[in-house]
Amino acid sequence: MIKGKELTKIILTVCAFIAIVFSIIYIMKIFILKYNNLYLTTMTNYGIQLLMLVIALYLLNKFVYANIKVSQKVALC
Repeated sequence: MIKGKELTKIILTVCAFIAIVFSIIYIMKIFILKYNNLYLTTMTNYGIQLLMLVIALYLLNKFVYANIKVSQKVALC
């Protein structure tokens, strides 16, 4: 049975992966496809996507590091 804390980690990890995928797609849209209409709303969306990417990478790094720490403690017991 999955505990509440583990379920929260799984949900946040999935959300982080989704945020990373959407951020990469948006960056590809601007730089690779050379999206020319860079208005204020587009630049705002771009900034939000980059912020989501940074937060998602931080969450993944935090949870992966936490899981490694927990598994090392369990292995030592």
